[in-house]
Amino acid sequence: MIGQTSEPQMPRNWFWCLWAIWLISLEPASAVSVVNGTLGDSVYFYQFVYWNAPLEWRFGVFGDDEVVAVRPFYGAPYCYPRYQKRCQLSSEGALQLNNLTYTDQGQYVFIVGAIEPYRSQIVYYQLQIYSPLNVPVLVLNASHNRLVSGSNVTFHCDGGNQNITTYIFYRDGKKICSDPHVTCQDSYLYIQPITGSDSGRYTCTIHNPVSSNISNVLLVTVSATLTAPALVPNSAPDHRFNGSYVSFHCDAGEQHVATYTFYRDGKNICSEPHVTCRDSNLYFQTISKHDSGKYTCTIQNTASTSISNILQLSVSAPTSATQLTSNMTELVWVGETVSFNCSTQLTAANFTWNVNGSLLPGGSHYMLYEDTVGQFATLTISPVSTNEIGNYTCEVQSTTTNETSNPLFLNVGIAPTNVNINCGSEAITGGVVLICSWAGGQPAADIELSFNGTTDQAKDAVNRTVLLGNEVQQPVLTCQGNQSGRISECKTNFERPVSSSHDNNMITSVTEGQNATLNVSLTSQSSLISEFTWFRPNLIPVNITANDGKYKVETIGSQSILSISNLTVNDNGTYTCTARNIIGSTTFNFTLDVKSQGTNGSNDSGGSSGLSGGAIAGIVIGVLAGVALIGVGGFFLVKKVF
Repeated sequence: MIGQTSEPQMPRNWFWCLWAIWLISLEPASAVSVVNGTLGDSVYFYQFVYWNAPLEWRFGVFGDDEVVAVRPFYGAPYCYPRYQKRCQLSSEGALQLNNLTYTDQGQYVFIVGAIEPYRSQIVYYQLQIYSPLNVPVLVLNASHNRLVSGSNVTFHCDGGNQNITTYIFYRDGKKICSDPHVTCQDSYLYIQPITGSDSGRYTCTIHNPVSSNISNVLLVTVSATLTAPALVPNSAPDHRFNGSYVSFHCDAGEQHVATYTFYRDGKNICSEPHVTCRDSNLYFQTISKHDSGKYTCTIQNTASTSISNILQLSVSAPTSATQLTSNMTELVWVGETVSFNCSTQLTAANFTWNVNGSLLPGGSHYMLYEDTVGQFATLTISPVSTNEIGNYTCEVQSTTTNETSNPLFLNVGIAPTNVNINCGSEAITGGVVLICSWAGGQPAADIELSFNGTTDQAKDAVNRTVLLGNEVQQPVLTCQGNQSGRISECKTNFERPVSSSHDNNMITSVTEGQNATLNVSLTSQSSLISEFTWFRPNLIPVNITANDGKYKVETIGSQSILSISNLTVNDNGTYTCTARNIIGSTTFNFTLDVKSQGTNGSNDSGGSSGLSGGAIAGIVIGVLAGVALIGVGGFFLVKKVF
């Protein structure tokens, strides 16, 4: 068992000092084993001796070194005064140091030897102390995150003065240090040069042997030099009649454009009351002669600005006495009803309807009306489908002349597949993907995703990857869609893992030899659950890879189960499960009370009931001690002081 005495410690015997030096001079030096410890935590030196020795055991030091713990000739093992309150030594040689500080870092030597028959062993350890890592800060050497293609960029993963051994950089959750134009050097990431394909969400992780942590997300947009867009009308011709509907499209192709601006004769026209500028499109709510002129559009991003071709628009009063009007707005939706009204000054006229220059096809959804005087006719289309898109005219025939009306363009929109926008999420390894979706519409809806103080925009759908370790201050996902003025919004409030059925104060009693099943079933959003971690008493991680198969962990979705087989009284204690998502983590406790066979659950001296955490630790070390053949000998554990 682990021993520690309160008796005064005996001074080192000069004989054993010389004996230790003699052992080291005869015994070849073994390789140094590195042991990593966490600041403020405990570390274990698992050194055991499995042979009989006729002499006592002792831990000692020589030279300028310092004694840590000793197994003397007679009596229990003990630790030297400086270590007494945080040192534990087993009878077969295993040492545990608690409440580690940086002064404990250094070289430790384990010495054991018997004089008759002669046997000896010397083992060297190097103890490295690390503190748990705090969140690093990923920063960019530019004044903003909108970069120009072709420039050289440097990222710095600032972990402060922490003891960090490894830095890893990610773009959109994937390691990037192996990319040909990327160089990772310690805490710095160099991209030389940066291109459009390097746009994305950047993070870095820091590691040391006892912990790791992930930085903030840095959203980087890389813009290339723009080429000239093409300004085109959505329908020909470029000569229009007063009162008709017109729209232009500024076609920039696949380029990354931040803003579109439209001009007539060099002046910005987007603020005029009958004009609507929406992204790459310019709409007129009927035009007048005032709208005649030379039109251009300008596209802009952080890299450059580019101007389109000139589009000449001429607007005149219609030469025909026949007028075509409609009740439609700029966009008619599939399934709605639209009417065209054709009026003429001719009398006793016959009306013919045309679409895109051809006679109107037949169909039950076309309804025609003509007044008895022959000066007015109506075409009603219900329900409207995308097949009706095009330019509509009416042709009037009388006994003396034929006239064709002004054209009206019918533009038909398709609503998204779902009536309302969808707020969703999908679990991935190490995090979650947030989703705002309102797809299937024509024109495509403008989607805006807002989460944790930042906003992303795209057409149809927006995704954002949020990794574990990111600091989430505002856990509400807000999705908003805008399809040509039709608005839909949804919100989802995410939370840390919750289990409404779990009781941290519940004690599970079982009999030695039976099996136990510990179950965490979460009631929070299952798509956010990305990681479960199980711990034995004293926060020792559960080893599910051990050959004895004692522990088994099974995780399915939002449920995780720890199975423990063939229980003994040494399995008593509090087991914990930590469930972690992007919002935070929650710890669930399970108290396991294993009773010896033949007990009835009372606390009388005839049986064994639940033990404290300290008693459990003592029993575990005691079991290890039973494996060794304890004899009489001497061994030493020394720490090199630098």
